[in-house]
Amino acid sequence: MQSAGSDIFKTIDTFIALLQSPTVSEEMTVENATQAFNCAHFVERTVEKLQAEDNELPFEKCLSRKLERKLFLQNRNVACSDLEKACDKLLECYLKDSRIPIEVLDEYLKLYAQNIGQDRLTIFLNETISNSIATNMIIESLEELGVPLSYMENEALIISWQIAIANGERDDVIECINKMLNDGYIPRLVHLTVESHDDTIKNLVVQNFTPKLNDYDPEICVALIEKTEKKALLKLLQESIQFYVDFVDAVFYFGRNMYLTEGEWCSDFKFEYKHLCRIIKVLLNGPRVIREKVHSRISAVKTQPNNEIWSNVESDITN
Repeated sequence: MQSAGSDIFKTIDTFIALLQSPTVSEEMTVENATQAFNCAHFVERTVEKLQAEDNELPFEKCLSRKLERKLFLQNRNVACSDLEKACDKLLECYLKDSRIPIEVLDEYLKLYAQNIGQDRLTIFLNETISNSIATNMIIESLEELGVPLSYMENEALIISWQIAIANGERDDVIECINKMLNDGYIPRLVHLTVESHDDTIKNLVVQNFTPKLNDYDPEICVALIEKTEKKALLKLLQESIQFYVDFVDAVFYFGRNMYLTEGEWCSDFKFEYKHLCRIIKVLLNGPRVIREKVHSRISAVKTQPNNEIWSNVESDITN
């Protein structure tokens, strides 16, 4: 009996992970769509039985002790009401997530119709469409007030990460951030970081940038210079000492490894002389704390042998 109870809590934990884990959508296949539906269906039937027997309150007390995960941004305990119509909740999650393959959604809808019925599916879809229309109206109103859609999307992503961290899924968030870095979403990550008021999120993003910058990744550095809004980049450099040190070290690394050929500074990397001039100009025109540090560093390296490139940079950015 104790084993059966343990299985119930494990299944509910799995269901919550299906709803809230940032990486679940990317891993979902037609094969495990059946397992996901069966998990949700089991949770739904369990709650229905508890409600019929009026045993919700004692069960919720057990949930607070047994579950590994919690729900929502408030990090509160799971209630039976959160698990009602679990199949609907998971379907809604899949309908809203563009990363879920069409074939996975088709399989889930087929299982839903076979096991729960076409009538309830029709009611659910009608309600979802109505709610979507209302959501679109809210988004349109916010846009009319001057709130960019990108800002709303970033806020939603930050909240999803906060939920995942609260549920002990920090590694999933780190994996998501790292994937965004590898996929080239550099400007968005910078914006997310400076827009977030959550120090944990900021630190995680910076920590993911660090190994890339310490390895002098030219793709990352060029994206920060060419594609990232100057104001956002300067703000992050000002707010994070770690990011400032890592980024500026990388810039100076590329600078000192350039060489003069037929009167032009050349590089063996994608990071070229034009990028060096552009970012030095941005830094020297940035906030005082950044400007003074970069100026001091340039003055120091100019005294070293074979570092005439820095005098050329200063000359070129003032012309």
